[in-house]
Amino acid sequence: MKNIRKFYPPWIELIPLLIVALLWVYVASSAGSLPDLLPSHFGLNGMPDRWAAKNFFSVYGYCIVTSFLCLLIQCLNIFLLINAKDPRRVLNLSKKSVKEISTEQVEALRHFSVRNAYVFNLILVCGLAFMTFNRVRVCLGYADGLSLFNYIFLLLLFIASVYFILKSRVITEFGALPSSRPKKNPNPYEKKRR
Repeated sequence: MKNIRKFYPPWIELIPLLIVALLWVYVASSAGSLPDLLPSHFGLNGMPDRWAAKNFFSVYGYCIVTSFLCLLIQCLNIFLLINAKDPRRVLNLSKKSVKEISTEQVEALRHFSVRNAYVFNLILVCGLAFMTFNRVRVCLGYADGLSLFNYIFLLLLFIASVYFILKSRVITEFGALPSSRPKKNPNPYEKKRR
């Protein structure tokens, strides 16, 4: 827990787990009302295009996948990034970068990577939970297909990934995060007073 506090408040790790738990409760409470044939896949237009007979996996499969991905990303984040003794070994850096990058840059990159992994996990869990929620609504006849918001979650995942790549590149090329760089003297000709 002490290590997590360096990166963000530990309680926020509970948010994705709470979303997953609420998802399980919602699906379990709706399971008895679901029809014998459930949509198992949705096309790009959001309409179901494959169906499956009602069984444990067809009812709870989306919950299982969401839970697995949530726990996997949280464990990788905590055990590989946060608790790494030598983050150079787990960060995706070229051999040249590993030799040239400073300890400050490595820590800035690790700090950013940990936070980004959390944000990525949160977006992924919210997107999968929302998709599962919409799937149950389709099964119960409250909706014809998935809503447009599912594509918004995909777009958010894409934006988070691109942002991570670009910001990581800035950290490895130029040092610490731009907001934490020391500010240069606005007038280079002004002498420092002692």
